[in-house]
Amino acid sequence: PRALPIVLPTADGMAVVVGGGGYTGNSIAPTPELYSPADNSFTKISDEIFPEEPGWMLISIQSVIDETRLLDGRYLLLGYRTVNSASVYSLIVFDPVTKAFSKFATSPDLPDSRSMSWWAPLLNSSKTVAYLPGLTTNSPAELNLLRVDLATGKIAMPQVPAVRPQVYSFYGAAACLLQDGQVMIC
Repeated sequence: PRALPIVLPTADGMAVVVGGGGYTGNSIAPTPELYSPADNSFTKISDEIFPEEPGWMLISIQSVIDETRLLDGRYLLLGYRTVNSASVYSLIVFDPVTKAFSKFATSPDLPDSRSMSWWAPLLNSSKTVAYLPGLTTNSPAELNLLRVDLATGKIAMPQVPAVRPQVYSFYGAAACLLQDGQVMIC
């Protein structure tokens, strides 16, 4: 059983269920499973999101999954894994036709947890840009917004991040992209 998993529709009317946590709050392996509504069954696809590179986990999505759907029908997610005591981040793409995950190359690589902590990507209305809200690890923490050009993979961050109001905590925060292009963080 999983709590708060990511459920990704497939092209053949099934779904891939991945991530989340145990229903009692314990952590669980990121094992992707294929759900068949025809017989209400789950089948393990593999033990890992990337069997050749174990340890990848997905950042929970706080919005409707279709908001992460790219123009080509694939879904854009954010993943991380621990390497040398730091979380290394990567954008991850799920293909509903092949039911496979792959990494989305960015240039340069996304900053790791030694400098930033990232949240799930937000897509603009034309699905050409992804934004990753995040907090710096310095004190006081600062809000930042990474911009990813989805055609080139090039990333950019503003020169001056926003200072986090000291009376606010961002534990459990959710972000959304408003129609006017502003990011709202609750």
